[in-house]
Amino acid sequence: AGTLQAEVDKVCDDYDKLTSLKISGPMNSDDRRFIQEKLLNLRDVNMSEVDMEDGRLGGFYDHRMLQHFVFPQKGIHTIEGQAFFWAPLLGDLIIPEGVETIGSYAFRDCRMTGHLILPSTLKRIEGGAFAINSLTGELHLPESLEYFGRGDYGTFQECDFEGTIYLPPSLTSLTDMNFPKMTGSIIIPRSVTTVEGFGGIGCTQ
Repeated sequence: AGTLQAEVDKVCDDYDKLTSLKISGPMNSDDRRFIQEKLLNLRDVNMSEVDMEDGRLGGFYDHRMLQHFVFPQKGIHTIEGQAFFWAPLLGDLIIPEGVETIGSYAFRDCRMTGHLILPSTLKRIEGGAFAINSLTGELHLPESLEYFGRGDYGTFQECDFEGTIYLPPSLTSLTDMNFPKMTGSIIIPRSVTTVEGFGGIGCTQ
């Protein structure tokens, strides 16, 4: 861990020309910082074989060329706040099993246009985590979910959504979950006793 820059330097003499990257083995916060600060033109990143030492994933804030990303398949418990803010990811977004927390604005303004699949291990979604995206299909919020956060933007604020949202029976409070342009249904369990800042405006069903 901590050697990513040295390894990249062996094969690349101009970071701006590096558009594709596959990483394997251990990584740490120094490696994430290198990606965040130096590798700004990445389009395709495969981290499926990465072992993140501290269990945290981030480093792609304002990576406006990034279109394809493969998550580490194990060892990640937290996706950091603003981890992929402004990264224009294409297709479906599949958050891997083991992730427990998705930080504030982690995927804000990614302009996603597909399905969002959340892991059964997820406990916290912080404010604005998926704001300003376009989602389709069935969105299942896992039974393990304990917390919807707050922020300047609601969890799904300014998202277009077409499909059905299933809320978990463990949820007791629903705040800042705004879909101003929604076509479909939201299935709310009887366990929910508090609804606040809920963006029903724009729902057609």
